[in-house]
Amino acid sequence: MVHNVFRGALRHAVRMELISRNPVALVSPPPIPKAEAEAPEIEAVKRLLETGESQQHYLWPCLHLIAYTGMRRGEALGLEWERIEWDKRQLLVSASLGCVDILVMMLVCQMLNC
Repeated sequence: MVHNVFRGALRHAVRMELISRNPVALVSPPPIPKAEAEAPEIEAVKRLLETGESQQHYLWPCLHLIAYTGMRRGEALGLEWERIEWDKRQLLVSASLGCVDILVMMLVCQMLNC
C-alpha cells in the first residue's frame, strides 16, 4: 500500500514536471501475504440479519441475499433484474463489481431497492 501511495504521488509530480522521472516505478512492490478468509459465526450472522430486519435497514435485503446464497459482495452488486428467473427461483450471476467502496455499494443497493 505504501508503494502504491508513493508511486501515485511521484507519478503526479512527474506530470506536474516537478521531477523528471518516478524512481518508485523501477521498484517492485512487496508481495502481499495471502490471509485465509474466516467465515463469521452463524450466531453473529443471525443477529445481523435479525437486527437489520427489525430496523428495516435498507441494506437488509442485500445482506440477506449474501448470507443465504454465499454470494460475494461484488456478485450481489453485479446482479441485474433481467438475470432473475422468478418462476424458477434462480439468479444468474454473470457479473461482479470489484474495487467497490461503501458509498458505491450503498448507491447500487438503493438503485436495486435493497
